[in-house]
Amino acid sequence: MPTYEFVCKYCGNRFETFATISQKEKGLDLFCENCGSPDVKQIISAPMTLLRGSPSSGCSGSGSGGCC
Repeated sequence: MPTYEFVCKYCGNRFETFATISQKEKGLDLFCENCGSPDVKQIISAPMTLLRGSPSSGCSGSGSGGCC
């Protein structure tokens, strides 16, 4: 189930919610978890990616093209 990230336009609080794509398309009735404001905006987050051979991936990069 996808995770959607929102920010409250009133207090600036950032929060996440889980919803199916069909639920999202029908419209989510969201309120800020901090102040209760219904004035929230979805944030489009960049996906996290790991580069092959990067220090955090634990991969030596010496493979033959497959997953580490």
